[in-house]
Amino acid sequence: MLSKIERKDFFDLQLEGRALQIKKEDPDIARDPAALKEIEARQHEVMMTTYKAPGITRDI
Repeated sequence: MLSKIERKDFFDLQLEGRALQIKKEDPDIARDPAALKEIEARQHEVMMTTYKAPGITRDI
């Protein structure tokens, strides 16, 4: 369902990040190095996008 959202805000990205973390903990995926690498790449992309996402106030 999250993949259908065109412009994700901070909270959508947090949900996706948590879903990816849960997916990594799945025993079948934990044994598949290719799947883990793909998930980690997406987690990195989500993290970088979260920084730029609307819907959060930063005190920098």
